[in-house]
Amino acid sequence: MDANRYSDDLDALRAALKRQQYVSLALVLLLLLMAWNALNQFGRERTIVTPPALERSFWITANTASTEYIEQMALWAASMILDVTPNNAEFKSNLLLQFADPGAHGALQERATLEIARLKRDNSSTLFDVETIRAAPEKLAAVITGKLNTYINGVRVSNTERHYLVRFRMSSGRAAIIEFSEAPHADLNILLKDR
Repeated sequence: MDANRYSDDLDALRAALKRQQYVSLALVLLLLLMAWNALNQFGRERTIVTPPALERSFWITANTASTEYIEQMALWAASMILDVTPNNAEFKSNLLLQFADPGAHGALQERATLEIARLKRDNSSTLFDVETIRAAPEKLAAVITGKLNTYINGVRVSNTERHYLVRFRMSSGRAAIIEFSEAPHADLNILLKDR
């Protein structure tokens, strides 16, 4: 029996046990940190969805979205409403109504029905050339400024600068359109003051 050998073995076991205790403590601390992070994230999930036409990356939470998402959705809504011909207006209207908030669905549908009838009656088309867009993600709104070109029987009859306000409500992780209206100016803060 070699006492020194047993003493060295005992010291090595004590050192290994000490290392295991440090590793166990680190794992417990890491577990507590992960649990705290999970509780912090609870209820603040971000749902990643894509607008009908994906051009830039963006993010969405339960009740807001990034500037990029609001801009892309506003531009898409404007193209569905303002870039129309007698042949495609009904298709675009039906597509747009899939993204309408239930509370605004009726008003948007009525407006679309009247616009489709006018386009067919006058054999007219409209084309909107976007110049600027200003988004307010905290209000889920954007103002689009550009030139609205109107054509009757293929001949341009007007080219006027217009401003359009687009407002959304977050619903099931996507922006639902609650308003699309012509605005008297492009100052988004003034337009949203009473809303």
